[in-house]
Amino acid sequence: MSGVSLTGISVGLLLIITEQTCSSAAAVRAPRSACVNESELTERSEAFLRRRWHHVHLLPGHLAPRASSTCEQTAARAAGDKSDRSVSPWRYSINRDMTRIPHDIAFAECLCNGCIINQHEDMRYNSVPVTVQMMVLKKIDCHKSKYMLQRDFIKVPVACTCVVPKSTK
Repeated sequence: MSGVSLTGISVGLLLIITEQTCSSAAAVRAPRSACVNESELTERSEAFLRRRWHHVHLLPGHLAPRASSTCEQTAARAAGDKSDRSVSPWRYSINRDMTRIPHDIAFAECLCNGCIINQHEDMRYNSVPVTVQMMVLKKIDCHKSKYMLQRDFIKVPVACTCVVPKSTK
């Protein structure tokens, strides 16, 4: 036997996978060099939204309108949507960036600092946002009403969850 260990093979595979992931991530982030006019920008934007965002329910049209409520009001009610019944309830607000496609994305905001236990906020726990990395396009001015679209990734808070606080050792 040549003395190749399972650990050696695992490390080798990890290096290969890491290299492929990094090179594909770099390829995705590479900006397009061509500047386009307003109509071509619109076409590319709409195609991007159809391909990447058609299934995402974080666009304003997908969200049911809700009355604003506080942590205490949500704890007392504890009915309705998942975001109201959670021990870490949240609401959505619209994050608008006119240089980003899509322009409007719903961001989750935790209603409580603590978590709802037995219909009361318990400060021994923390409500924290759950984030997802999502691809967006950034609109960059070139010259004379021409634009370039660059892929970018942003962290979008989609919900909240209850966690035990970090210990301060």
